[in-house]
Amino acid sequence: MLLGIRNNNNGLEFGLGPNLSLSGVGMAFAVGGSLKSDKMYFPINLVFVPSVRKKDYDTQITERTGSRISLLIGFNTRVN
Repeated sequence: MLLGIRNNNNGLEFGLGPNLSLSGVGMAFAVGGSLKSDKMYFPINLVFVPSVRKKDYDTQITERTGSRISLLIGFNTRVN
C-alpha cells in the first residue's frame, strides 16, 4: 500500500508506505509518473524497499533481508 502525491500538471508522483513480505516488514518508497490519454491515466512507478534486519530466534543470528525493486503499472479514469 502506498500513500503519495501527484502533480497533475506534469504527472510526477511520489509515494511511501508499508511493505509486508515473507522476509519481514519494511518501508517502500516510490517515484514515477502518469501518462494521460483523454480521461484515462496510466501510472508507472518504480518502488524501492530497503533491506531490513531479520533475527533468527533459533540461532540468534541477525541478517539483512536484501533490498527490493519493483515496477508498478496500472490504469485509472477520471469522471467529470
